Parts: sequence; C-alpha cells; structure tokens
Amino acid sequence: MLHKVEKIALFGNCYQAKKSRYVEQVLRTLLTLGVEFTLEHDFAAFLKTIIVDERLRKSLDNTFVVPNVDADIALSIGGDGTFLNTASLVGHNNIPILGINTGHLGFLADVNPDKISASLQELVNRNIVIEERSVLKAECDGVDLDIYPCALNEVAILKHAQASLIHVKTSVNGEFLGKYTADGVIISTPTGSTGYSLACGGPVLVPESRCLAVTAVAPHSIALRPIIVRDDVTIELEIYSRTGDYLLAVDGRNARLPITQKVRIHRADYTVKVVKVSHQHFFSTLQEKMKWGLQ
Repeated sequence: MLHKVEKIALFGNCYQAKKSRYVEQVLRTLLTLGVEFTLEHDFAAFLKTIIVDERLRKSLDNTFVVPNVDADIALSIGGDGTFLNTASLVGHNNIPILGINTGHLGFLADVNPDKISASLQELVNRNIVIEERSVLKAECDGVDLDIYPCALNEVAILKHAQASLIHVKTSVNGEFLGKYTADGVIISTPTGSTGYSLACGGPVLVPESRCLAVTAVAPHSIALRPIIVRDDVTIELEIYSRTGDYLLAVDGRNARLPITQKVRIHRADYTVKVVKVSHQHFFSTLQEKMKWGLQ
C-alpha cells in the first residue's frame, strides 16, 4: 500500500516536441505542489532542447539512469506506448505508474491533459486507487532474448511482412490446443485485450479477470475463434514457416527467431501497479474511449 508520495520519477516520449506544453504543465504543477521529482536522463535531455522557461529548465537537472530508479510513483507522459515502455523499465521494481495521456485512446495513460493539475493534486493527497495488472513472460530454451521478455499487453508470434502464412502448433499445460494457420497468434492479458487482440477479433477482458485470450491474426480458417484460458497455465508454441524464421513480439518489441526455436509463455512473478485517479469503472472507460454500447 502506498502511504506517502514524496518522490516522483518522470518518463516520457522523446519524439513529440509539439506536445511539450503538457510536460511543462506537469513540471509547473509539481513545482507548485512542492513534490520532489526526477526525470529519466534521455527524457530530460530531450526536454532541454525545447523548453525555454528558465525555472522549468533548472528542474530538469535532477535525473536518473534506468535501472537506478528511486521513487514512490512513476509518471508516464505520453500515450499507451509510453506507458508500456515505462512498465518495462520500472514495473518489476514494484513502483506504481500513473499515465498522463498525450496520445490517442489512452486506456493505460488515462489522465487527459485538461485534468493534469487536478490529478497530480489528487495523487499527492493519495486520493488514488492502485490496480495490480498481470504480466506475461516469454521464454526460449537456450536463447537469451535481446528484448525485455515481459509484457503487460501481449506476446505475439508473427510472420514477416512479405512471408506466407505461418503454422503455430499451440499447447496449454502440455495438452494440444490446435494448429493455427494464420499471420500470427496473440496471447493477451486482460490489460492488452483492448489493443492488438481486440483489433484481431479477440474478446474484451475486464482487468480483474484471471485469464488470457488466445487470438489468431488473420486466420486461414474462420473456425479459428479466440479462446480464453486461465492465466496460471503455460502456453507452448511451435512454429513452422517457409522462410525458416518468425517474429516474437513482446509489447511491440520484436525479436527474430528461427523456426527451430519454441516459445513458452506464462505469467510473470510480478504484477504492474497501475495508478488510477478519480477512479471510474472499466465499463465507463470502455464507453468513453470506444463508444462501447452507445447508440
């Protein structure tokens, strides 16, 4: 349980200078509230090239380099992609993350720009809810993946852009589930069920559900429907492809692997703590972000 917010670590997008006004608003609010904060080194270096206010520029000097994060809360300023990146950097350190949305839908980064000041005030006053979100881990025998192997949203097996369909033999706890002939297969957490999986026809899972969705990407057969399994299982994937390789995508981070390499996916041994301010039910978020069920 979070008892006090004394120090905040800031992460952000280093490519969108036009949205710097939102970052400036965050910095001004934190300075006004008297909260100690520190910025990820590369993010601070980027901000120094676009922020001209001398008082704000001075506040950019207190920086850290991952993984040396010392904070009560991580603040992710950007879209859901920035939030996922922040989660990959600090999630395993048990640091709760609040997302300021400067992107599009914003399911994870759900504090809109017009609520930045009010939300940070609520954060400092600890008027917040912290949700625990399950995380997936991808493993390959004998291979040290050159990407961070844990996913808050999904793990996907995908063909190359110009390749033909791949065949994915899928087993759950050693029991054969099926052979997917498709552009790929997505294993999604409840958090990720409103993302890539949903775009491929997968189900929406409420965040508290202890399950995973297995969804085919552009399947060759319409009989290949999404299936929901418990999240305490191990899913093993064996891939066949004419190109001799495939892509393993972990929250969008890609690794190219030979078809001789099987992939095991299971629940990670930690959860990501997601901070919600002025908490609203997940169904309300669906209605707001996706016009879910509205006429």
